[in-house]
Amino acid sequence: MRTIEELPGEDKMLRYIGLTVLVLSIEIGFLYVLSLYFAADFMSTLFIGASLFIVIAFILSSDGDLFTKFASRRTEQSKGSYKARREKLSLHFGPLLTGSILCLATYFVMYYGI
Repeated sequence: MRTIEELPGEDKMLRYIGLTVLVLSIEIGFLYVLSLYFAADFMSTLFIGASLFIVIAFILSSDGDLFTKFASRRTEQSKGSYKARREKLSLHFGPLLTGSILCLATYFVMYYGI
């Protein structure tokens, strides 16, 4: 199996879209089963769950945040080569974050009928 860097541009996009749709369907399915299990309203479960998924995806896809900074500091201190430097915050829009945002967009489409 080839890595994503070896794939041509069209295959990268198809893989990205496929993973985004997979994440979206897993999140909506999980929230639907959760609303059935707790006998809760699906729309309120979808809104709260999609919001939580976005926060989790944002934390997982950001770089240079508090968690990453302390982990890299500890790793470099254990080697004895840590130098304080500026770390830029960056956000990687991967399929997880995109699928979570689309899950929230699905809530608005279903609730308001846009």
